[in-house]
Amino acid sequence: MNPIEVKNLTVGYGNKVLLQNLNFSVADGEVFIILGGSGCGKSSLLKNLFGLYQPLAGDVWIEGMNITQSIGQQRQDIMTHFGVMYQQGALFGSMTLLENVRLFMEEYTELDDDEMDLLARCKLDLVGLLPFANYMPNEISGGMQKRAAIATLVGCAPTRPSLDTSTWLIDPKRTGEPRKPNTDFWLKVGPVSVDGPFDSKSMVYRLGDQRYEKDFYNAYISTPAEMVSNATRQWISEANIFKAAVNQSNTFFPYYALQVNVTELYGDYRGQPEAVVSIHFYLTVLSTGTQNPILMSNRYTQRVPLKDNRPGTLANGLQQAFATILQRYEVDLDAGTKKLPKSLSQPKSTNK
Repeated sequence: MNPIEVKNLTVGYGNKVLLQNLNFSVADGEVFIILGGSGCGKSSLLKNLFGLYQPLAGDVWIEGMNITQSIGQQRQDIMTHFGVMYQQGALFGSMTLLENVRLFMEEYTELDDDEMDLLARCKLDLVGLLPFANYMPNEISGGMQKRAAIATLVGCAPTRPSLDTSTWLIDPKRTGEPRKPNTDFWLKVGPVSVDGPFDSKSMVYRLGDQRYEKDFYNAYISTPAEMVSNATRQWISEANIFKAAVNQSNTFFPYYALQVNVTELYGDYRGQPEAVVSIHFYLTVLSTGTQNPILMSNRYTQRVPLKDNRPGTLANGLQQAFATILQRYEVDLDAGTKKLPKSLSQPKSTNK
């Protein structure tokens, strides 16, 4: 049986018959248009279809359930299986777009707050309104209100969303022989800062010049700051430019320090898909008599074309872009640290 089946339906008011003996069905995914002149019964037919009016005769079946023969709670249960979009949107003016989309879920489902929020944001994303989730209806255009009404319509689904997320790790590995050390001093890697909106675990997509959106279903195993810090420290350690490369929590002092700022980490889908990574490295020193502690300042941007829009493809592209940046920085770091200024004192050796 099709999602909507109409059998011998007669629509009218009292003794006045508007439409008689209608028989049709609407298949799953089908666009079905009811077309006619003013006053011929189009709106009346729709109201009979979704149970606001009782037909004079015949039956309407919704997902295998006869809505015309149902009453009370049974009819209410059937009506939770579909949504209706009104011509003017019918949004609640005192509620944000997100709250409008959530309303049905709050009334008729047992989803928790996180699930409702996730599902509502996904529906708004489908119509391109995720950046406007916290706007009131009177703060957006008429066309946007209609798109918000569509999000509210598709949000009328009692199905519990899957909260399972796919996780990805950006962890490039260095290959090749280590270099000859340029110093006996140690390097401390950290802190690493990441600009928004790239600082959370969610993957970020760029869909317009000023439009970035996060993917709630595809996330990194750890934060970008942690991934960049670990990968950078491991890469420089294996490059052997310094005696050793340690993380931020190491208590050895004095040291050369590497501060890292990630300014871009996203998938660019404005045209040909690309993975985009931009990183700024600052090599600093703590030593007496040094007016400018910054020894080197290097910024790199790498874009990698992607063959498709899949999250796994983006993760691989981001890792490739990050690896290329680390390769470039290793060359520059090796050349720039041939003659380093002396730090405060030599770190204590752990050898006896």
